[in-house]
Amino acid sequence: MLESFKLTAQKLKRYLKVHVNLPQSYRLTNKSYPLVLSFDGQYFFNFIKEDTKKTNIDDIINRYEIIFIAIQSPSNELWRESELNPYYNGKEKQIDKVLSYIFFEYLMHDLIPMFKERYRISSDLYVMGYGISAIASLYMVNKYPEVKGAAVFCPDFTNVDNNLINDLDTHHDKTKEIYLYKGERKTNYDEFFYNIYLKYRKYEYEYVVLDYTDEKNDVTCVSNHLNTFLNFITEK
Repeated sequence: MLESFKLTAQKLKRYLKVHVNLPQSYRLTNKSYPLVLSFDGQYFFNFIKEDTKKTNIDDIINRYEIIFIAIQSPSNELWRESELNPYYNGKEKQIDKVLSYIFFEYLMHDLIPMFKERYRISSDLYVMGYGISAIASLYMVNKYPEVKGAAVFCPDFTNVDNNLINDLDTHHDKTKEIYLYKGERKTNYDEFFYNIYLKYRKYEYEYVVLDYTDEKNDVTCVSNHLNTFLNFITEK
């Protein structure tokens, strides 16, 4: 059961388009459900009179007893990276990573509490992202104790500094569950990605899945690997 709506996010100075997929049993029970919060919701759902969907995940998420909420990113790519990449170290002056800190605080202290008032959400919070938004997932799982795990699909490390590694060193918590999917091999950032995996192993994370295949780095990798991630967090 899918609900789509638009919010006025004054702290972000923009409208926020949100898609909420409730499990099939939601109306039949009073129990609470884990929340999987996805960035780049425009890739997975079409908002009214929009055609942005790039891959189909409906059948996958409906197999699981979860509440899946997808937040659309700004259509402007510079604004999108400003919100999603707190480790930006590129040369584009119009990208301001300060916006990402505002965005994450808004999620944790405004938006998610609002969702919990509206829906029966348990204390189990997971995040997922693809490309640049995979960086946001890594940031949130490292920084926020409330986030119990993350799916990191085809992360884009093009403009990412070593503070990502430093945050992992500072905030590591081996009780969290991490699903890392790199995608295509032989990119310029294979070593960076693998160093992240080794850090999680160093800190003895109990649930770390590394999937490292030769698929192309496009958004279809999400539909191919989301089922594995959801099974991973619900059947452990």
